[in-house]
Amino acid sequence: VSAVAIDDPRPIKATVQARAIKPGAGGPPAPQLCSTPAPQIAARWFSAKTTSAGSSYTAAKVIYSIPGVLLIPQAMLPAGFDINHVAIQREGRALTALAKTPEGLIVFGDGYQDDYTDKDALFLRTINGATAAGAATQASGLFASARPVNTQSPTTATAEFHDVYFDFNLRPYNYPPWFSSQYLTDGTEQSFSISAPNATSGAGSLIVNLWSLTQDHTLQVAVNGQPIGQAQWSGVGQMIQLTFQIPSGVLTAGANQIDLITPAASDGAEEIAFLHSMTLSYSQTLDSSEPLTINNLGGQAALYEVGNLPSASAWVVDARFPDRAALIPYETQAQLDGTFKLRFAASAGGTGQFLVVPAGQEHLPISVMKREVKPLKAAPYLAVGPNPFSAAVQPLLTQRSKEGLRPAFVDQEQIFDYYNYGRYGPIGIQNAVRSVRPQFLLLVGRTTYDYRNYSGANVDPLCPAFLVSTTFWAQATSDSLFGDLGRGYPEVAVGRLPVNDASELSSAVRHVLSNTGAPISGVRVHAATDRADPAVADFPAQAAALAQAFPDLTWQPNYLGVTYQTDSEVTTAMTAAASSGTGGADWIVYIGHGNALHLGSANNVILDTDSVQNWTGHSVFVQCTCTGNWMAKDESGY
Repeated sequence: VSAVAIDDPRPIKATVQARAIKPGAGGPPAPQLCSTPAPQIAARWFSAKTTSAGSSYTAAKVIYSIPGVLLIPQAMLPAGFDINHVAIQREGRALTALAKTPEGLIVFGDGYQDDYTDKDALFLRTINGATAAGAATQASGLFASARPVNTQSPTTATAEFHDVYFDFNLRPYNYPPWFSSQYLTDGTEQSFSISAPNATSGAGSLIVNLWSLTQDHTLQVAVNGQPIGQAQWSGVGQMIQLTFQIPSGVLTAGANQIDLITPAASDGAEEIAFLHSMTLSYSQTLDSSEPLTINNLGGQAALYEVGNLPSASAWVVDARFPDRAALIPYETQAQLDGTFKLRFAASAGGTGQFLVVPAGQEHLPISVMKREVKPLKAAPYLAVGPNPFSAAVQPLLTQRSKEGLRPAFVDQEQIFDYYNYGRYGPIGIQNAVRSVRPQFLLLVGRTTYDYRNYSGANVDPLCPAFLVSTTFWAQATSDSLFGDLGRGYPEVAVGRLPVNDASELSSAVRHVLSNTGAPISGVRVHAATDRADPAVADFPAQAAALAQAFPDLTWQPNYLGVTYQTDSEVTTAMTAAASSGTGGADWIVYIGHGNALHLGSANNVILDTDSVQNWTGHSVFVQCTCTGNWMAKDESGY
């Protein structure tokens, strides 16, 4: 067994081989959990130079999610697109179809995943010439070959857990979240299942990735009821990777039960760890009754034989270099049970990956739609969001135009298509901003922390934000990176109207337009605070210090525990300050506990999302609170 502490230089006390590594150092790779892609400056379809209309084109956008062999039916293409006369692009590069059939195009889709999407896109453009495509070919003599024949290959199966995004009762942890709800605590045995299709009875290995919350840990592991090892480590607040060897005769083809046992400590000390993922490495029998991936990880060419092929027709794909995947020759042999065996020669190099897909079992696109792929026109005031928000934001753009700022609203899908290869996510918007360099960027629509819908809540993410790491809250949404033009600091003023729909947007725009700005002198500030918390801060004292620092402003104190003794009194005073009457304030400042549901601590709810809707004025409201509008707590009605 080996234990690895990720991103922590301290040694691990263990009864197993252990080493502490930083990601990118020697040893096995650290698991990449919910990583945020590094900012990119250049996408293939744009440059920092002014774009021309000649770079625009019309395309059929093909959306898919499952990597592998994809059938793009002619029947799904928009009118005017012919499979015999198209050029295919992925990530801005030309892609050659594996083959053409009477039904449509056969292509290899490598797939794509990040924090924001698991969907990839291909673009088909009409051309006068013929579609570049390969063809299936037959080999001969492979079943008579004297070369060694491989009927097994190495493979892996991974189970990732997304039950818990963040546990407020067990903070802090500073690693990207998502864990199993079955916590590994002292005196417990937690059972999980990993499917290992076509597994042989040979030896294998199990990697367990977990977050260690407490100091000393012992973990025992059993597979299908057979103990395979024990690991011990010491370390608080670190990601741990444990590797266990599985002897022959333990794994079964199909579901395998993994038991993670945390014995009670002899001294009664508490043990808690969060399980993030497990990866099972094993040898598989080459059964091609369904699409099959074969990994030739040796340093030389090899001959493979697969069985249970439903018919003599299949797609055998050399995917070692995904950008130039191609069909390779194969030979089949009929069997007495009506199935076929198939043999092919696999070259070495690249990823070593080959696919065998029975004819008729290709994946289909999620959607195919006609799109105008075009760059943005430069505008000093750029508004970006889903297209349904276009009409509701127009009054604000009209006002900005009157103020001398040339505005533009752009459907975010146009940006995704041109600046992010057709994929949803904040990187596309950032790339567009770096290309046209506006002075102001307005993001229209709220977003989410659960872009991949792990929770099953099916929340439309609308306009994306970046997920960024923090030192205490693990991960949070942030818009500041949109203003970074590549030099590591914001150079564009960025704002967001976090609305759910066009109706809310109309209301928000009305409030913005009704706010005439602060007067030249005599700005009225209503300062509200939470009750002083000895464990955190003296919020009234902070507000008073702020008032002393800006004596030219007129400050109205509204401090819980000082000015008023009940949270309802503070709420009433804030509502009055936000009214449209003569007693209103220009700015309302709140300092204290809070989150996206309410201001104040759990025992002192000062303002919630319902009561703020009753405000009738147009004051500017500034929240100086821990997690205001932080989108991470899974709470009913949020």
